[in-house]
Amino acid sequence: MTILCAWCCHEGQPGYLGEREPLDNPEPTHGVCPYHKAQVLEALHRGDDRDRYAEARSRTVEGL
Repeated sequence: MTILCAWCCHEGQPGYLGEREPLDNPEPTHGVCPYHKAQVLEALHRGDDRDRYAEARSRTVEGL
C-alpha cells in the first residue's frame, strides 16, 4: 500500500510517505507527515485553531 499524508493531499501536495504491507495492494492508505503532525500538535498545545483542525480532520476522514 502507498502511504500518503492526508493533510498534504488536502493541500494539493503529493504527500508520499512510503510503502507498507501488503505490498501487492496498490490502494493508498493515509497517515500524517512529520511536518503536519508537528503543526497540529503545536496548535493543540497552544489551544489555537482547535475547531479548524477538528473540522479539517473530519473533512479528510470523510473524503477517504
